[in-house]
Amino acid sequence: MHSTGWRRECLTAHGTPRSVAGLEGYRAILLQHDAPRYWPLLCEHLPCQRVMTCNNITFAREATLAGAGICGLPVMISEGAVRSGRLVELLPEARLPVGEV
Repeated sequence: MHSTGWRRECLTAHGTPRSVAGLEGYRAILLQHDAPRYWPLLCEHLPCQRVMTCNNITFAREATLAGAGICGLPVMISEGAVRSGRLVELLPEARLPVGEV
């Protein structure tokens, strides 16, 4: 299971997207297997502003925590940061692709 998250301070500064379409103007941290110009969502083929592509989910989480952008992360990687309030889960209804870990 995946969730999409961003650092709380960034949401305060830039606003919180309220719909999948609202993600379009936000910076994206993508994992290497994601399509290079689109948010990795199953429901729509939505363009994104990619600021980073990486092949390590822990690095992607740390970049997200540093405020580099929004990233779809596996729950097992993001749940501690969400529980502590360092990351905010965005659009929990949006489905992200399931991949192998």
